[in-house]
Amino acid sequence: MSISVIMPCYNAVAYLKEAIASVFEQGDCVTELIVIDDASTDQSVSLVEQIAHPKIKLLKRSHNGGIALTRNQGIEASSGEVLAFLDADDVWSAECLALMHQRLTQHQWCFGKIQHFYSPELVPKPTKPLPSVQTGYFASSMLVRKTFFRQVGLFNPQLRVGEFIDWFDRARAIDPNPALIDDVVLKRRIHRSNSSLTSHKNVNDYLKVVALAIQRKRVR
Repeated sequence: MSISVIMPCYNAVAYLKEAIASVFEQGDCVTELIVIDDASTDQSVSLVEQIAHPKIKLLKRSHNGGIALTRNQGIEASSGEVLAFLDADDVWSAECLALMHQRLTQHQWCFGKIQHFYSPELVPKPTKPLPSVQTGYFASSMLVRKTFFRQVGLFNPQLRVGEFIDWFDRARAIDPNPALIDDVVLKRRIHRSNSSLTSHKNVNDYLKVVALAIQRKRVR
């Protein structure tokens, strides 16, 4: 099954090269890497253009629309039978797609474990302990058949944060048992610009996610 990797990008020039490298370290299983720049104001676009890898497809947005809308644009442009997502500030472990792909032969979607790490440029280095290795229900630790993704529906573009929580709840209503592997597939970077940690102004979106989940349960 061919794999399309969707990578939303917004002002991630400091981390983008490492993220892209981790995609192509997966080998021939990657059919294409679709980088969608969400109107960055740094040199992210120039960096992708300089890499000039034949499997990279670069899409540019003229206005910042948020991660849900950006991912959706990448999905619509994808050609693979399977979808994988990686944020531009995170990295995949070696061979993680191959490991998940093996489990996907008998399942609709699959997750691996995640490991958080502090970004090296953080000075002074934070002393707060990070969570241990854990099963991570994140977009970037998931491999999913496109047919199943279409059945669930796209990410809610009205959500700036919590968009994957909303999608995951809808997906579990259709198939409550995704495949799980014991390997670490995602190394999630903690830095000063993490949207899920710094977007306090969008905290109401989490309340929307809860409200939508309650509404769906009432309908069921």
